[in-house]
Amino acid sequence: MSLISEIRNGFANIGVGRWMEIKLDAKYSAWVYRIQEGFGVAVELPAELKFSEKFASAKIYTRTENIGGVSRNFLVLQNAEESLRNEFAWICEKFCLPGEGGIDRNELISSPSEWWRRMSDLLGNAVRNKTPLNVLGELVVYLRLLNSNAVGVSWQGGPANQSHDLETSSVDYEVKSSSSRKTAITVTGQHQLEVQGNKVLKLLFCRFEKVDGGGYSINSVVAGLKQHPVDQHELEQKLAKLGLEEGCTAREVEYRMDDVILSYTVDGNFPKITATSFVGGKFPDQVMQLSYKLDLAVLSSEIFNP
Repeated sequence: MSLISEIRNGFANIGVGRWMEIKLDAKYSAWVYRIQEGFGVAVELPAELKFSEKFASAKIYTRTENIGGVSRNFLVLQNAEESLRNEFAWICEKFCLPGEGGIDRNELISSPSEWWRRMSDLLGNAVRNKTPLNVLGELVVYLRLLNSNAVGVSWQGGPANQSHDLETSSVDYEVKSSSSRKTAITVTGQHQLEVQGNKVLKLLFCRFEKVDGGGYSINSVVAGLKQHPVDQHELEQKLAKLGLEEGCTAREVEYRMDDVILSYTVDGNFPKITATSFVGGKFPDQVMQLSYKLDLAVLSSEIFNP
């Protein structure tokens, strides 16, 4: 039976929680598996590794699995679309085959990011990857608030899709980040610049420039956050929800940041569209989503100093 036939047969017949080994030659093997989250193929790793990326409807990541009482480290290629099972098997065959006709196994397990990049370029990434820049700006502000001993600091808005990105006991913060020299921002949502209760709302603008080393990355800021009494499991859950789970290469991208973060007070003089902009103090029922651009260059600002 050909390898692709064995893979397709495994996809069709093995039960949830089952792992089936396929011997490729005297040196190499591959595994076909099915779990609650999907089905796929796996190659064994010599040591534990953290890696996780997505392309199209597939996911490539590392996981540790107990098989027959033995803990094994795997690099897995997984899908959850049953209707694409046969087509997915073609990609899985190339993923599993060592050497000629497939991919160098040593290269695959030492640099899975390169294989992922090539497959993303070939197939197109149907899942729009969230730029790490916006998340990085929020995390930098989060860390600076914690370093300043601000009271009641929480990072909920961004990952929880709430009104504002961060909050303290007295101030809410909406964070905008850009790699452009311009100070134009996009406001999305009816409530993004809406003041909550008696709290002050500040809009912060962070400017970044991509660098090859020595800058901020999501991983470096997360390491700083973990020096504070931050629930690490909850922090990683929030990042995973944003598509930035541990092992994601986007977390390693480094940026140089302007030392100055500009702060704008969102008050009655700040140009914004909120419920009070409309007759009766409410959005028309027909308005389902609101998005507009603001040029911050002409507005009064101060330096963010928590």
